[in-house]
Amino acid sequence: EDCPICLETIKHVNCMTVRRLFCCGGVTCKQCGDERNKDTEEGLGDKFRGRCPLCRGKMPREGDIGSMLLKHANKGRAWAQAYVGTWYLRGMSGFALDKEKGLKLIE
Repeated sequence: EDCPICLETIKHVNCMTVRRLFCCGGVTCKQCGDERNKDTEEGLGDKFRGRCPLCRGKMPREGDIGSMLLKHANKGRAWAQAYVGTWYLRGMSGFALDKEKGLKLIE
């Protein structure tokens, strides 16, 4: 898979080599994702003017990520279900500890 920003080939796509864009579910290579995040404290940066480089939607703030992920998970997107399930299992990122819900989402 190629990074949609720098067009470099991403070898061995996994959570260590890509950065997920929670607004649309797209991915960029780690380097482009980190570049986007380092520009400003909120990760909005001048380069992208607060917009997703893929869908052009407004980049989510930290508090909005959970609700965005739930929308994706409810649409059956496996990557979002894995995030939400893990967060339920660990009781993190604003999700109450609920092992049953977490396991159901990960299955």
